[in-house]
Amino acid sequence: MIQIVKTPISEKYEMLPIMLCNEIGNSYEFIDIDKAKTSDQYIWHYNSTIAPKFFLRPGHDPAMKWDSKIYQYETLFDLVNVPDYEVWQTSLGLIKNIRNTKQKYKEFLITTEFGEGGKSFMYCNEDTHPEEIFKRFKTNKIRVSDYIPNAECFSLHCIIANETSFYVSPIVKQHITDKVIYSGGRYPCEIPHDPSEMCETICKAMYADGYIGMFHLDFMIANEELYFCEINPRMAASTPFMACTLEIERDIILSYIEYRAILTGGIPPENITRKSLQWDFKIFDGNIPDKTIEISHREIRDQFKIPGNGPHYVDLFDGRYMEVRVDDN
Repeated sequence: MIQIVKTPISEKYEMLPIMLCNEIGNSYEFIDIDKAKTSDQYIWHYNSTIAPKFFLRPGHDPAMKWDSKIYQYETLFDLVNVPDYEVWQTSLGLIKNIRNTKQKYKEFLITTEFGEGGKSFMYCNEDTHPEEIFKRFKTNKIRVSDYIPNAECFSLHCIIANETSFYVSPIVKQHITDKVIYSGGRYPCEIPHDPSEMCETICKAMYADGYIGMFHLDFMIANEELYFCEINPRMAASTPFMACTLEIERDIILSYIEYRAILTGGIPPENITRKSLQWDFKIFDGNIPDKTIEISHREIRDQFKIPGNGPHYVDLFDGRYMEVRVDDN
């Protein structure tokens, strides 16, 4: 069974609440968030009581292992196309060798080992002063990687069932601002490269560590090449939008796919397409602008019931908001 759990919204890995379902005999029941008990202080997650060590939350190996941006690059560097990188135990080591790093990489990214949402990234070039790096990272263990200019960023969801069985969602185009800040996503999109081989390679590597269930994959395309960017071993900002889309387009529940993957070690088949949607969301800082429609995390599903009637605004509870547009295709 799926266990519903309450989590304070201030938790680092809090995520959106539409991923709820119960198995009933040979079928399943989707739990509408309107029927769930919620409050301003809590949002709702789902948790698996079948194999809790595989539940995708930090603090549980192997999810915590794959949450490390350094471990991701170290493990995948020889398996997929990963930007060149180096690791420093503290920013002081980097600062002492900053001249060599700037010669090696004309532009580069500094990344903390753990973090999300662009807050853990810093873009640097030959003009970046070492003091800026020290103020930002101080004694943190960091990864320095080659910055690939003019790259377009994309993402998708994968669900691992076993070594050879996994689910790959449709692709979402990411909105990136200030070189590194994730600020939304758009669906559908088309790309000139098929990421399925990369996904299969990554799924096998993660499964070898005992990882079963969902993760979110970021990748980029530049210079006609496909590059690995990072893995988020959890749900992501685009998860509720993709979940609603998959339910409408293909009659499948993303959380149920993961549930069955954990329960049976297999992926249930997709159903045929009924209709399709287009959506775009962007994340902004500051107060939500004047509006006629206001929705919260718990009501994201409702906006998909009224496509074309937008934009809709979603309060992210931390001084940010989403502007969301949904249209029939």
